[in-house]
Amino acid sequence: MRRDRSAALKSHVEVDGNGHLLSEGSAIFIPGNLPHAMHTTPTARLLFIFAADSYDEAHYVYLDVS
Repeated sequence: MRRDRSAALKSHVEVDGNGHLLSEGSAIFIPGNLPHAMHTTPTARLLFIFAADSYDEAHYVYLDVS
């Protein structure tokens, strides 16, 4: 049985209330200080690039989703 590889690599990204569907080879820019969330499949692989000299300089604000 062959699996649909493209379906397994899709991810849904929400940025400031707007949804975006990403698939293999896609890119998205997320400006600083905007609420965002990523919903991926277990097999998805994502690369994050920050405009900072180190990860310690990246500042996250976690939303209370309860």
